[in-house]
Amino acid sequence: MNPKLALTRLALLALVGSTLSGCIVYPRPYYDRPYGPPPGAVVVPQAPPPPRYSYNDNGRGQVTNIEVLRQYERPTGGGAVLGGIVGAAVIGAVMGGRGAGVVAGAVGGAIVGNEIERNQAPAYDTFRITVRLDSGVWRQFVVTQPNGLRVGDAVRVEGPRIFPG
Repeated sequence: MNPKLALTRLALLALVGSTLSGCIVYPRPYYDRPYGPPPGAVVVPQAPPPPRYSYNDNGRGQVTNIEVLRQYERPTGGGAVLGGIVGAAVIGAVMGGRGAGVVAGAVGGAIVGNEIERNQAPAYDTFRITVRLDSGVWRQFVVTQPNGLRVGDAVRVEGPRIFPG
């Protein structure tokens, strides 16, 4: 490339860039009106604030919601290991024990073994109980048994525990 042509292009690019940088518009701060919108602005009412959640508030309240949560035991990884071994052995026997096919068989077997273990894992139910305290604070508790609590029941909260009453 011609050095004079390159220098001309660079100079032209610098000229265009510096010209366009003058077109940047910065918003003007409202120093003379720091509180509130500018005159003539349309004010849209804001939604009420979300409920306040806290973990340290104790007291009395009322149950507002009870959800059943299905929990599964986490896989230990034994299914993935066993599936990987079986997948590598089967593909190795079919393909003569060579190359990327054995690795792919091991990976595929590990994925299948993990899914089988996950599907065989025992499941249990837990309950998420939402309580609105008299102070307006919302608390949620995850328990294994609701102990006869129903929506609308009065409860007493002490730290991380919930009691009827």
